[in-house]
Amino acid sequence: MSTEIIDALRNRMECEEDILRVVNLVPYGDRFRYLIETPFKTFPRFVIGTTDAAFDDVRLELRCGLLTTAERYWNNPSDET
Repeated sequence: MSTEIIDALRNRMECEEDILRVVNLVPYGDRFRYLIETPFKTFPRFVIGTTDAAFDDVRLELRCGLLTTAERYWNNPSDET
């Protein structure tokens, strides 16, 4: 998949008010899987989900307060956190 598509999606996501930064963004079948940091100082600080290329069909997988928890789930999504 083209890095231009991923870069464009990352830029679009980072324009949203409830996204502080995109920590990770990768192709995931016909969708994209993302790990974002929100601007919220409490729950949910980090969110993992999938979206389409237009960022219109968002599906959440995990919401949590710690980056270490989010990264552990990101690397092993079948493990319970």
